[in-house]
Amino acid sequence: MPYVLIHGAGAGADCWDELIPHLRAQALAVDLPGRGTRAEVDLSTVTLADCADAVREDIEAKDLRDVVLVGHSFAESRSRASWISYPTESAMSSSCRPWSRWTVRG
Repeated sequence: MPYVLIHGAGAGADCWDELIPHLRAQALAVDLPGRGTRAEVDLSTVTLADCADAVREDIEAKDLRDVVLVGHSFAESRSRASWISYPTESAMSSSCRPWSRWTVRG
């Protein structure tokens, strides 16, 4: 199952760059509205629905199915919102503890 990685507040999709090469499945890091590739969006106007829509748009653009949504910190609620809004695309939702440090062992 592919992973869809959703960043926390104040971050962007690039916060997952060091983790992605170590995953044993396809991974898609999403920029939420107001961050990264969607930085043109005014953060003060962003809703939970906007975040869920951005996740869905990226999933559909890559034609992914049965994904595992992973939200970090603030994005945990965004991943759950996406899962609730679009359950046919996501098989499960998970979250990471805020400010977790990834330890990757070879």
